[in-house]
Amino acid sequence: MTTELSRREFLGLTLAARSAAFLAACAGPSAPGPEPKAAPASPRFGGTLRVANVGELPALDPGWTTATITEIIMQHVFEPLFTNNGSFRPVPHLADRFEVSPDATRFTFYLRKDVLFDNGQEMTARDVAASLRRWAQVSSRGRTVFGLVDRLEEVDRYTVRLIFKEPLGALPVYLAEVESMIIPAEIAESGGKDRLPPERVIGTGPFKLVKLAEYLVDRHLRLVRWEKYNPRPKPPDGLAGRRTAYVDELLFTPVPEDSVRVDGLITGEYHAADSIHPDHFDRLGSSPSARALVVKPYYLCSPL
Repeated sequence: MTTELSRREFLGLTLAARSAAFLAACAGPSAPGPEPKAAPASPRFGGTLRVANVGELPALDPGWTTATITEIIMQHVFEPLFTNNGSFRPVPHLADRFEVSPDATRFTFYLRKDVLFDNGQEMTARDVAASLRRWAQVSSRGRTVFGLVDRLEEVDRYTVRLIFKEPLGALPVYLAEVESMIIPAEIAESGGKDRLPPERVIGTGPFKLVKLAEYLVDRHLRLVRWEKYNPRPKPPDGLAGRRTAYVDELLFTPVPEDSVRVDGLITGEYHAADSIHPDHFDRLGSSPSARALVVKPYYLCSPL
């Protein structure tokens, strides 16, 4: 979704690579205004990115709900062991690397070190094992995967192994979904099948929910940059590689009415809006303050 925005001026992190259609205003993170700004030679840090999304999130927990809007927004906070690159192929993310046995029944994941949750705690094998066990409880895909699991082992502080009763070569595809996110063990173990409440929204991503006042139902969700975020060193490639949060804040506002999102883009009230109906393409395309960007739905590209 934000490839265009990152080339313009303030965001390098992918906001919603899975949007069906996206139309982005050219206004920068400063005061709203109709005049587009020229793209600088390199991205600069600072400001608030104001996003008009299609409605209210049913939950902040992408493991608990299948809602795409939760997945799109909360992938800024939560991260899984794998993620999808620019070709929609799963590659290691929180996992540094992995090994799979020739018969695809034994997967060993070597975790990245010095990855911090946004409460300052380091991610370890205990967190990963607990998170995967919770995934098996709250998600239908997690239950499907763990129905084939023989055992889950914490080999050492930074190594986890999954041993299956029968081959499951597609495991990295499932582990690239944000629903299989890694969260602190104490939260995963105590949460059970319940959805995570806002005060327990703690992830490893480049943004975090700082205080409950920043999440007001039907009004807005504000996420701020996690200053100690530890990105992968490789160049960005889709959702893979280095994730850089250039903006200080992401402000998501539920705006269910299509035409209101379009008006907000044109006036500069919003810098970005999601899932605009194609009927508005010409109007936005003729506006000097907005740029229309058409993106394929993720299910046309996903390997499953």
